[in-house]
Amino acid sequence: MLHFVLKGKGHIYINDHHYQVNMGQCFCIGLNEAAFYHSDRLDPWTYAWLDFTGEAAALAVERCGFAQNEPIITLKDVGQVTEMISRMLPHADPSPANDLAIQGFMLLALSLVQAAAEPRFTAVESADNELVKRAIHYVQEHSGEPLGVAHVAAHLFVSRGYLSRLFMREMSITLRDFILESKMSTACELLVRSHMPIQDVAQVCGYRNQFSFSRAFSRKMSTSPTEFRRLYARPNDLIDE
Repeated sequence: MLHFVLKGKGHIYINDHHYQVNMGQCFCIGLNEAAFYHSDRLDPWTYAWLDFTGEAAALAVERCGFAQNEPIITLKDVGQVTEMISRMLPHADPSPANDLAIQGFMLLALSLVQAAAEPRFTAVESADNELVKRAIHYVQEHSGEPLGVAHVAAHLFVSRGYLSRLFMREMSITLRDFILESKMSTACELLVRSHMPIQDVAQVCGYRNQFSFSRAFSRKMSTSPTEFRRLYARPNDLIDE
């Protein structure tokens, strides 16, 4: 949760620390973080707030300049941020269009907060992130082929070891496991939502034969493809009809 103080003052207590927050400042309360806050008695505050989560939330907050012992930052213009929040309010009714509008204004608000911290990508970080994105795209585009870490590294013109270390650092999963996850995701979808023979599923997922596919699937899913289909088949939601 990000709170933006529009006027007045307040006090927050996080992890046994007390902080005073003034007009034009923003303070952050993390997920599952115990916190208490109240308005100043002599100069009561007015504030607006954003509450969000997601895979990129922690990185977004970090790039806003918040740290464990520094939950407060001073904004260049808190009014610009609260304008973005105000523009979200007319989109309260649930709909795909309103969801996109809210996300768009929220990202603009976060960009204004991050601008106060002036974060910058290093040249290496920018290149590395792009390399990981290209690796993910290549795996997704070629998951129906016999595919290994060496194939991906060769396509990107980098060493296998470097790409493996980089992928693990950025994604917290090995590239080898990511390739397997991509193949197994496709396999599960085909098994439960189609009548495709298992031998054909194996070929679609890039395995040379049904035996090698069944062995990999059983190791990953702790059940055979045949049993998985029997347990989770969705006859009312087929993709091959």
